Amino acid sequence: MPLSDTLRQYSRRRLASCHVDLRRVVMQAEAWMPFDVMVLEGARSVVRQQRLFQQGRRKRDGCWQIEDWDAVLTCYDGLDNPGKHVGDPAQAVTLAPWPVDLADRDRFLVMAGVVLAAASSLGISVRWGGEWRGEAEPERPEIAFFDLAHFQLNRVTY
Repeated sequence: MPLSDTLRQYSRRRLASCHVDLRRVVMQAEAWMPFDVMVLEGARSVVRQQRLFQQGRRKRDGCWQIEDWDAVLTCYDGLDNPGKHVGDPAQAVTLAPWPVDLADRDRFLVMAGVVLAAASSLGISVRWGGEWRGEAEPERPEIAFFDLAHFQLNRVTY
């Protein structure tokens, strides 16, 4: 099922909130992609980032503690560590193959390969959330936080 015009416009508005280099990468990737891709999120407000950060956590004695790793969506609190989605323009984008099926890991892997190839062809350094290892909790490197829909401009470069 192809992406409708309404959803394509929604997707474009989300992409417009992103850094120009990230927009270039996504647009090149869309041209090569074997299926439609939906931009689920570009820029986030600090409030939205905080709400996402709180998922899977509970505040105890003034500190956020993880209670449910499966519910954790981000390691960035929106304030001390705002993350790449917070900002104008956003330096991160959340993408999904259309139609969206978060359980379809294979399509996310295909999408990631195409996005990373597009970034490489344009000379733009991009990190993919599916490659993170032990970054969610550095003192426990055995815990990997995978975010297959997340792409961001490389922190070192931008």
